[in-house]
Amino acid sequence: MSSSQFCFKKFSVRQDNCAMKINTDSVLLGSWATLRAHTRVLDIGTGTGILALMAAQRCAEHVDAVEINAEAAQQALENTQNSPWHDIISIHHCDIKNYSPTNTYHHILANPPYYDNTLLPPDKARRQARNTQSLALELLAHCAASMLAEDGTFSMIYPSDTEQKLETVFAGEGLYPSRKTLVHTREGKPPRRILIEFTKEVRNTTTTHLTLADLQGTPTEEYTTLTQDFYL
Repeated sequence: MSSSQFCFKKFSVRQDNCAMKINTDSVLLGSWATLRAHTRVLDIGTGTGILALMAAQRCAEHVDAVEINAEAAQQALENTQNSPWHDIISIHHCDIKNYSPTNTYHHILANPPYYDNTLLPPDKARRQARNTQSLALELLAHCAASMLAEDGTFSMIYPSDTEQKLETVFAGEGLYPSRKTLVHTREGKPPRRILIEFTKEVRNTTTTHLTLADLQGTPTEEYTTLTQDFYL
């Protein structure tokens, strides 16, 4: 497989023009997120289009995918047009704060940048893809709250040590955690990521753990099962 292309079971993704390449975070989120059948989905910061494609494969009726970087948006468009779901995915090249949908969404997905402003890479595309300067948590929470249906769910992945900050910021916009999974890269290691879902209704939060590999580095059965519809 070429490093510029990543092949999944039912689609392929070119990534040579995207600053943010395909990574485990995206595949985890796209596999883990709660998606109801025949629903409208919004993907904030789509990059290559990977989350939009995963949502379309799983069950979406229509997916809108927003991307601020022009080259990434063009590549996402090409990736989705070359997929089996080209007719239900729309790519929007714009800043999410300037995006004005005519409807709310049953589900919103985001694998947002999380490096702080002290770690600014010199390349503009990498800054937008990786740094919170381009999409602060406060802005993400505000957009999610304004575009989410009353019975909708917002799903994201973020560093696990920000769990309390996430809940505080999103509560300020009237969104509350309903489901969490702490992700451990290897057996016995502390969690590195948190998969978390928010709703507009206060609910009892379920918390689980997911380990990606055992002590020998072999993928765990739970990780393999979660992603089996996508990875070759």
